[in-house]
Amino acid sequence: MSRIKDQFIIRFNRHIRLQHFIFMLSFLALVVTGLPQTYPDNAVLGRLLRMFGNEENIRTAHHWAARGFYVTYFYHVIYLGINWILRHKSPWIILPNKKDVKDAFQSILYIFGLAEEPVYDYLQYGQKIDYWFTLFIAPVIALSGLTIGNEYTLEYLPGWVLAIALVTHRSSIILAVGFVTIVHFYYGHMAPKAFPLNTVIFTGKMPADKYKEWYYLDYLNRTKKSDNRETKE
Repeated sequence: MSRIKDQFIIRFNRHIRLQHFIFMLSFLALVVTGLPQTYPDNAVLGRLLRMFGNEENIRTAHHWAARGFYVTYFYHVIYLGINWILRHKSPWIILPNKKDVKDAFQSILYIFGLAEEPVYDYLQYGQKIDYWFTLFIAPVIALSGLTIGNEYTLEYLPGWVLAIALVTHRSSIILAVGFVTIVHFYYGHMAPKAFPLNTVIFTGKMPADKYKEWYYLDYLNRTKKSDNRETKE
C-alpha cells in the first residue's frame, strides 16, 4: 500500500517494479521475435527476421524470452500468495467491485460533460481491467506456445490439438499486442494526466499532489486528511 516520503507517495515496492520491468522486456522480446516467424512475407517483419540470420536463431531468442515471461508470471503469483498468507495483505483490492461499475458509467457521463470525474481509490477500474486481462491472457499465450514449440507435444499430440494451439497462440498474441498498444500504453502514459510518461511503475513513487488528483480516496486514507470533496461511494 501507499506510504508518504518527502512529498511523494510510495505506490509500488521493488518487487512490483521488478516484475513489471522483466515482464515488459520479455513481452517486447516475444513480439519482436514472434511476429516475424508468423508473418515472414511482411516487408518489415521479413527484414527483422533476416536480421537474426536464420529461423533457428530467432526461434532460440523467442524461447529465451518466453522463459522470462513464465518466470515473471510465477514470480508475481507467488509474491501475491506470500503477501496474503504470511504478511496478511489481502489481494482483494485488485478484484472488481460495485464502485468500479459506478465509476465506469460515471466516466462515460464525464466524457460527455454530464457528470464530474469519478473519485478513485487505490486502483482505478481501468487499471483493474488492464491487470486482469494480462493475468488471463498470459497463461493462454504460454500454454499454447509450449504446445506448438515442444518436440514432445509435436510428436504425441493429435494434429487437431496442435492446430487449435497454433491459432490460439497467434490470435492471443495479436490481441495482447493490440491491447497493450491501445489500452495499456494510452491509459498508462498517453492520457492527458499521464502524458508524456508516467514514471511511477519505474520509480515506485508519485508526487503527493498528483497522487491526490489521481487517487483521492486512497490519498485521504494514507494521509488521514479530509476536505470538502465528496468521498462517499
